[in-house]
Amino acid sequence: MLLAEIGLGPFKIEDPSIYVALLIGFVLIVVFFWKVNIPGSVPYFRDVLGPRAERIQDEQDQVKKALEETERIRNDYKRRLDQIEAEQTQRLNDAVREADAARESIIAEAQESVQAIRRRAEDELARERVRQRIQLRRAIVELTLDAAEHSVNENSTEAVQHQLIRRFIADAGAMGNGGAATGARGES
Repeated sequence: MLLAEIGLGPFKIEDPSIYVALLIGFVLIVVFFWKVNIPGSVPYFRDVLGPRAERIQDEQDQVKKALEETERIRNDYKRRLDQIEAEQTQRLNDAVREADAARESIIAEAQESVQAIRRRAEDELARERVRQRIQLRRAIVELTLDAAEHSVNENSTEAVQHQLIRRFIADAGAMGNGGAATGARGES
């Protein structure tokens, strides 16, 4: 059988036992290179690459630990920032509540002051009205007395004076007699 006939190339292998010998030789060479530490062979690379692989593994472990530590620190900072934010929000809310309470207190005090001022103003106004009424009455009495005095001075003659005296005596006598008659009737 030819390799050219099966399409493997221009070689002609007449004896198939050669394939077996080549295969056995190839396997022996692979085993030899696998076991013997010759530069360029597998044991050589295994010896060279083994410590390197361990170093790489150690570095990967260190990187993994560093990443875990970084993640832990990040989470710790995040927790602290969240806590600070919560405290800040709480303080802000407390400040708002205190400001609202102060505002309410100030408003209540202002309303009380307004009420007190209003009461004082109303009391003052009432006192002023009373004072003005008293002054008005005095002024009216003075004007009336002045007018009466003026009228008496203008209309006062001796004849008028005598007539007024007679009328007064007559009225007083009538009251005295009527009072005595009423008293006599009350006794009987």
